[in-house]
Amino acid sequence: MLCFESLESCESVDGLVREAGRFARLMGFEWWTHRVGRRSEAEAFGAIGESWSIGQCPEGLATGYLDSRMASTPAASKSIQHGVPYGWNASPPEAAAECDAFDELVAAHGVAAGISAAVCRPDGHKGQLLLMSSTPMSEGVLRSLGPMVLMFAHQLQAACIPHVERQAIVFGRLSRRENECMQWAARGKTAWEISRVLAVSEHTVIFHLRNATSKLGAVNRQQAVARWVQMPPALR
Repeated sequence: MLCFESLESCESVDGLVREAGRFARLMGFEWWTHRVGRRSEAEAFGAIGESWSIGQCPEGLATGYLDSRMASTPAASKSIQHGVPYGWNASPPEAAAECDAFDELVAAHGVAAGISAAVCRPDGHKGQLLLMSSTPMSEGVLRSLGPMVLMFAHQLQAACIPHVERQAIVFGRLSRRENECMQWAARGKTAWEISRVLAVSEHTVIFHLRNATSKLGAVNRQQAVARWVQMPPALR
């Protein structure tokens, strides 16, 4: 049995992603993603908690599973309600009558099997872990992995919460102009090009980009843009 306590000692999101990825591989999964759900409709945390996620998984694949398959498959929906891991194998492409859009998506990425687990903490924080493998897994193997996956989901959720709340505070400090500059930088525009779009001096753009980089805790503009892109739209 794996011990996941080291997840909560990760001081950065990047470190948490690396450590969680290591555990995922030890369990036989190449891809994984964990989404932190909202705590309360009335709280500001909801804006970031609704869409904050980490992982090593194509975004379209994770979204397709968490938003489509989990919502449309009775067995998957039931697993969420009862806090029981849900294991599955992708339907073969030749079984056209049984395939849905998600089956076509996982086939395109070479995914053969997966398992997910929902988390609902006493404090109201919710989470959803998804693990996927390129190797088919029998029902027995998926069932045996269930308790470990559920433990992984709970420990990962606990490790994510401090980072989510810290980022919510940091992202909230970006000014409107800093967000505008980051938006154009994310589209590949140079400081000079951004200055032409916003009708300000290039020096002013550089000033805002440096401020945003500092507030995001990034070491350079490229890393700042990567972190800004991960921000929930509601906080930009």
